[in-house]
Amino acid sequence: MNGDDAARRLGGSYRSAEPHYHVSPMLLAGGTRLNGRARAVNIRGAWAEGYGPRDVEVERVMEFVRRQHFLEHPSRVGAVFAWPTLPLARHYAVRLPFHPRYLYVVNLIGTCDGFIGDFQFLAHPERPDVEHAQSYWQGEHDTFPAQWEVVWPGDAEVVELAETL
Repeated sequence: MNGDDAARRLGGSYRSAEPHYHVSPMLLAGGTRLNGRARAVNIRGAWAEGYGPRDVEVERVMEFVRRQHFLEHPSRVGAVFAWPTLPLARHYAVRLPFHPRYLYVVNLIGTCDGFIGDFQFLAHPERPDVEHAQSYWQGEHDTFPAQWEVVWPGDAEVVELAETL
């Protein structure tokens, strides 16, 4: 999917049979199943290094706003995060505090509806705020081109390692 296709998917549900990209601090074998429930546990483990109270607060605000106004969208808590293109996955990966960063080709599994949003809304404020969260969940984009991420409530399966950063 190219950026123009993603730009037409502002807000609402998201489904795609095309391969996506996933970023992880762990080396994974092809065929590995990923789910957000494992990610939630990993936040206290491998993902925790370099993350701080601000990151937790961002997710709290995001979930609060989603529950108040956007129940049709999947929760970020317990979701698999994927990117529709390798350049978008790289752009996200270079901001992460862990090394190495593994970028995988993944297939999104299931018939559920995901959500695609501009993750730049999460990076901006010194303190997370409701306005940025609402813009994210409304499917607006903060940058051009937008930095789309897919919030997938189902599982994903690793196809192969795309690259290591």
